[in-house]
Amino acid sequence: MQTIEYIILCIALSIPLMIELRRSSAASNIKSISGIGISVAVSLFQIALMLGGLYLGKALRFEPAELCETIALALLVVVAVKMFITSLSKKERPSYDLSKAATVLTLGIALGINTFITGLGLGMSTDNMKRTVLTTSIAIAVCSLLFSETGIMLGRQKKALREKRHWIVSLLLYLAAIAWHVAF
Repeated sequence: MQTIEYIILCIALSIPLMIELRRSSAASNIKSISGIGISVAVSLFQIALMLGGLYLGKALRFEPAELCETIALALLVVVAVKMFITSLSKKERPSYDLSKAATVLTLGIALGINTFITGLGLGMSTDNMKRTVLTTSIAIAVCSLLFSETGIMLGRQKKALREKRHWIVSLLLYLAAIAWHVAF
């Protein structure tokens, strides 16, 4: 049952990645090969931060287990609130020059903060670490690679993207995963 939760979380975390990379690739002239390289680099950051969060969460577990579950749920809610605030923001967000490796590195880390916090919460609340690591690694790798490449392709083609709608979809998916986490 947790596999569905992990997949939903990874999709919800990858939508903001798509939005940011679409905006930035529309501002800078990114070629196909460079776009794939950027997508792979950002996806590797997402995987590393998710795994780092999982293992740190496992290391921070303590007794009683119910308190760990509550803290894990609180961390997931913090990310959901952050997404909600971002979705309501009317402030114009900046575009970044993706032709510089330092910018891609910084953007990958900045976009991975929610992924790290989510991994931390999952690590504190999971019992079967092998299954969690395998499932989340595959899910975040596939989702982040797919969504980041989609964002770059849409940005290169100057396709319109309704960011508010995508933020709301991301938030709803994240809330559904939290509900799934609580229910099961």
